[in-house]
Amino acid sequence: MSFAFNKRRRRGDAGVTSLEVAIIFGIFIVLMFSIIDLSRYLFSQQALTTLVSATARQGFAGTLPDLCDGTLPTQTPKLVANFAPLLEATRITNFQMCVSTNSGDGVTQPAGATVLTVTATYNFTPITPLVETLLGGLPMTASMTYSY
Repeated sequence: MSFAFNKRRRRGDAGVTSLEVAIIFGIFIVLMFSIIDLSRYLFSQQALTTLVSATARQGFAGTLPDLCDGTLPTQTPKLVANFAPLLEATRITNFQMCVSTNSGDGVTQPAGATVLTVTATYNFTPITPLVETLLGGLPMTASMTYSY
């Protein structure tokens, strides 16, 4: 008799496990893609910083022109390919390399020091709405300053 009762009970619970797996699997997939997207964001930020640093070093050596007006230099795709291969050069919206003469503060920098500043902005596109909500859809910006 108890065997028949368990058999009927099992038939009534059919599909509950499938429903639980579907709910947990959906949450798990969203969580995994969010982690992957956040990792992509952090990697892209580091790649952009590396690109700006390498460009500043080349500008310091005098191999790149002064571009203080925000136009993308013709070397940008080559620089991205060399120093940040996973970034898309078409998503770099602002790229400035300004050379100026510093008035100096008398303590850390002498008057007349040359200051080279490189700034770049990259539009990152997340693949999950959760990460887009967390990051606010703001473009990444990296900047590097050399004084010599």
